Amino acid sequence: MNVKIRKLSVSAVLAVPGWIGAAAQPLPEGVPAPLDAAAAVASIRVPPGFRVELVASEPAVVDPVAIDWDTEGRLWVVEMADYPEGMDGMGKPGGRVRVLSDRDGDGRFESSVLFAEGLSYPNGLLTWRDGVVVTAAPDILFLRDRDGDGRADERRVLLSGLSEGNQQLRANGLRWAGDGRVYCAAGGHHGGHAADTVLRGFGESVKIGSRDFSFHPDHGGIRAESGPSQFGRERDDEGNWFGTQNSRALWHYVLPDPALRRNPHVAAPDPTNLLVRPLNAPVFPASSPEQRFHSFENAGHFTSACSGMIYRDELLLPRQVGQRHAFTCEPFHNLVQHNVLTADGFSFAAQRADDGGPHDFFASTDRWCRPVMVRTGPDGALWVVDMYRCIIEHPAWLPDEARRSLSAQYRLGDDRGRIYRIVTADRVVRKPVFPRSTEPASVATALQSPNGWLRDRAQMVLDWMTEGNESAVLRAPWTDLVAGALAASDPRSRISALETLPVDASQEKFLRDASAAVRNVMLRRLDESAPPSLIEAALPLASDPDAAVRLQFALSAGSWRSTDDGRIGTALATCAATAPDDIHLRAAVLSSALPHFAGLAQSVAAQGGALLQAYATDLTSMALALKNRTVLAGMIRPSVLPSDGKFTAAQLMSLAALLDAMAAGKESLTSLAAAESDTLTETILRAEGVFPVAQQMLASPANGAPEKSAAAGLLMRRKEFRAAVFPVVQGWLEAAADPVLQEGALRAMEASGDSAVPGMLLAALGGMSPASRSSALAVLMNREAWALALLGHLEKHPEDALDAVQRARLRQHASESVRKRAGEVLAAAPARSDALAAFAPALSLPGDPARGANVFAARCTACHQAAGKGTAIGPDLRSAAQHPPAKLLSGIIDPSQDVQPGYFAFTAQLRDATELYGIVASETGNSLGFRLPDGSQRLVRRSDLVSLRSTGQSFMPAGLEAGMTHQEMADLIAWIRAGAK
Repeated sequence: MNVKIRKLSVSAVLAVPGWIGAAAQPLPEGVPAPLDAAAAVASIRVPPGFRVELVASEPAVVDPVAIDWDTEGRLWVVEMADYPEGMDGMGKPGGRVRVLSDRDGDGRFESSVLFAEGLSYPNGLLTWRDGVVVTAAPDILFLRDRDGDGRADERRVLLSGLSEGNQQLRANGLRWAGDGRVYCAAGGHHGGHAADTVLRGFGESVKIGSRDFSFHPDHGGIRAESGPSQFGRERDDEGNWFGTQNSRALWHYVLPDPALRRNPHVAAPDPTNLLVRPLNAPVFPASSPEQRFHSFENAGHFTSACSGMIYRDELLLPRQVGQRHAFTCEPFHNLVQHNVLTADGFSFAAQRADDGGPHDFFASTDRWCRPVMVRTGPDGALWVVDMYRCIIEHPAWLPDEARRSLSAQYRLGDDRGRIYRIVTADRVVRKPVFPRSTEPASVATALQSPNGWLRDRAQMVLDWMTEGNESAVLRAPWTDLVAGALAASDPRSRISALETLPVDASQEKFLRDASAAVRNVMLRRLDESAPPSLIEAALPLASDPDAAVRLQFALSAGSWRSTDDGRIGTALATCAATAPDDIHLRAAVLSSALPHFAGLAQSVAAQGGALLQAYATDLTSMALALKNRTVLAGMIRPSVLPSDGKFTAAQLMSLAALLDAMAAGKESLTSLAAAESDTLTETILRAEGVFPVAQQMLASPANGAPEKSAAAGLLMRRKEFRAAVFPVVQGWLEAAADPVLQEGALRAMEASGDSAVPGMLLAALGGMSPASRSSALAVLMNREAWALALLGHLEKHPEDALDAVQRARLRQHASESVRKRAGEVLAAAPARSDALAAFAPALSLPGDPARGANVFAARCTACHQAAGKGTAIGPDLRSAAQHPPAKLLSGIIDPSQDVQPGYFAFTAQLRDATELYGIVASETGNSLGFRLPDGSQRLVRRSDLVSLRSTGQSFMPAGLEAGMTHQEMADLIAWIRAGAK
């Protein structure tokens, strides 16, 4: 099929044979009519100084979701025509790839060629060599036209194993980077957690879990990356990566997963930093509010954020060092938001751009407008892909009633689609010079272009030319064009040129480049094969004035060969000392610690203070694993040397933490003492002398709560002191005790692991304050034997009732024995359908938001936060003013009917017999991050996991309605609909 359109009127377009517009179809009552292409353009609001141009529309393009260009200037489009439930409503594939051409150069694509069809929900593409790479779960395909007829006659599977869950959560993206790899967004959590996702291809099989991934389309090298991003994974000119996920409009991937995997002995934090804050940040649509059907988010806030990207040109917006212009699509609200990023430490801070109007940067009054992708075009314009659908939400996320009532609307708009570009009001655009391997001058021009897509494509052309034959770029005229770019005044061109070359000693000057971005990229390129002279030249960058350069130094050093003099380790410590408390820099330093361990640890110990306090526990864990007695002594020594004959609470707490690290490594002070005296044995003798001092500090009335709490915590780590300490800390559990002592008592008891703990806690339970009681119950649930003791107590004392979260935790415990016992002891919850029917009368009662706030405080603060109360674990409730009351009632009573990605409850069993219950908030190659019921976070090394099990249920428990009246439910719903204020 080859459709040619030349400035046709709307009526002419609608008259194309075989094409029937949605306007000709009967629309359900209350559904606004779609607009023709010209009217759709007129409906879009952009800031003063900009204008919107239509570059393609139906029938030349239908259901577009992703675009890319090739070196001929053609526009390739992925059409997800089979969204949401297949062409037949039963999953029949119908996705397409189309190639558009602008043959007369007027900015409108008048030629449309159907390149491939019958694809399964395709959602991402990258033009590659003489074909195109397409994501179509479960596969990533390479499509090529070998006979020149314009249609793909080669369809090759590059990778398989992608999740086929909800079509809005499938792998997508495909973005090339300067390292020659193609990066892909994982799509989101599937089935609660994609821990078993394995990619296969190129003779490889790689487990990526729920992370993003990268590969090379020619030879594989599959690799897990930090993630997951839901739709769209984009980078800036300096190689920083960014992602989005529904409620999270834009985050920065601060830490790369390949680096974090290098050190299995320490747990890495969440590698992302949310930039557009808060969660479900506000948006400013031009369209009227639309009814929201799933989750607790609705009009006025990000709920369908996708395709977050960084503008990589300067034609539309000025370029300033340290600043970036970010754009994120929000299809539910018919808009694209513009945020300005500024450098902030090791990441960025974001602020919504002041574009001179009440709406977001791109905001349509047309309810059918669904911007799903935004990209920087090779012409410098901002290109927006509009899928143009009546309903964008997937039916799987709709309640049953809405699913049935909207069934006739699922595919309304499947015969339409628009692609726009935003240009300046005076229509100034750059005519791109596309790089071609047969035209060296075109490659040189593109390599020095201010446009990111053109520079990337120039690098790709050079890579394709030199694949397996690197000497090709070393001969004229290619050497001249690369040399020209290396000498360019624009640091972006210098970066692109550097990335086309192998690393050699002649590039040392770029480690001293005036641009921090160039220094950063040069560091990133240094690996184990780098010449020693370059590593030598890189060492001063450990204290570079630019935070991003220091972070990259910390990440890169792990790839360098160690030296006998330990200078790399010392430089790492110098780098760490610039921000000892920053979690991302600490993770980067520790990711590089193994090859330079002695130098790093000795320098950290020598500097002491805040640096040692921040790194001591992790370095101790590493020293135990590496059996480095000298480092162990250095880590312990500051905690066992008194100052002016006294020990501080911080010293006692530090020694306790070190003992925990030893216990995790199956060691103790006694086991580490050697028969012959050495530095560690001498330090251990000093440590033994701290315990009698701690006894005196605990008994002395002169010491305050922090000192007493620290002393008890240390003493409880040793069995021989517990009998004397137990009565003291048990007394601290009374409601009248100092809160610091109450918390100290619970933490000390938990750390001891002693079998006497559950009896003491259960005996004190009735006299505890509500907060301490909740903490005590959480401690009891953390171990199998203790949880069983708690259930035995509840069987005899049913008056000590648990709340819904606590009951759910026991019913879904990691231990099968606990789950079975909980089923016997805890009253069975009514079937959700029965509970929903029982509370149906609440929907007819008038609610009072003021009273509803009190119901929230009593019932919902374990999972939600609003008006400064509660724990921010579940979705934000502030923006549910227009959410249907029936859907709110259903969500409160049966939260597991619609679990959003990231909110499934998990149980985990650890090697130290601890049982965790929470949501998996982050995942890296060496660790998992859990968010626990009290809102705290716990990082767990993969090596410490015995088991990990998804409950298949929402973290928000069922049964919150127990004991509520119909009026209280009506009040709660009224409060949520009033904005949860």
